[in-house]
Amino acid sequence: MMTLYKILLESVVLLLKRPKLFVPRLITTFLYSLYTLFIARFTIDVINFNLHENFFGFVMPRISAMLLAVIILYFIDIVSYAMYPALLRDYKMGKKIELIKAFKESISLWRLLLVMGVITFVFIFIIMAILSLFIFLTIILNNPYLLIIPGFIAVIGILIFVILMFFVIPIAVIENKGPIQSIRESICLGLRYKGDLLKVNLFFLVLICVSFIVIIMTEMNISDMVSISAIILFIVARVFQAIIYTYICVANPYLYLVRK
Repeated sequence: MMTLYKILLESVVLLLKRPKLFVPRLITTFLYSLYTLFIARFTIDVINFNLHENFFGFVMPRISAMLLAVIILYFIDIVSYAMYPALLRDYKMGKKIELIKAFKESISLWRLLLVMGVITFVFIFIIMAILSLFIFLTIILNNPYLLIIPGFIAVIGILIFVILMFFVIPIAVIENKGPIQSIRESICLGLRYKGDLLKVNLFFLVLICVSFIVIIMTEMNISDMVSISAIILFIVARVFQAIIYTYICVANPYLYLVRK
């Protein structure tokens, strides 16, 4: 059986062989970048708002647009993510990689994507509720050590969740199974390969953290640069983020194809 290291390495080789695999994540990253710029513009407008004008009438339409944009972006994001199992399956079968075909196949799984979206939202809501409660207690009791417990619970909970749900979309796409069966089989595979999946997800977490650090450093330094340099740095950081996320999207179904 192929080792975990070799699987991760083969994912890199595959990306170098088939650079078109970067396209879906580049598109989603571009859309998220536009959303980031929109938020930045909104923040500047709020700071410079004329108090003599109707603040409620100014803010509410923009907040509504931001919330709607988040929902649309999340749907586009998860649809693009679901394209990769189809692309990897066709690659392993020696077929031509077709982005449009994979996109149509991903769209056809809207029920599964909706179910996963709801499950993920509920999970995030529970984690945020726990963290919010302890943050409130920390402020009231003036004891920052209270954040250690929920922080530990949140990290463990997230790792367990991603391990159990790791193969849901690859199973649904590659095996053409429904939401309930895909979730059930993903949980079984997650428990069987929990050691490998823990290592993989910790590795992915490091990559995501590096990506966020690059973006944060970019945005912190933008105010000290001329406009052209800031734009170039902004673009480079987003492209780097797209590369990292593409690698994660490729490694996920590739691991399933090898381990199933």
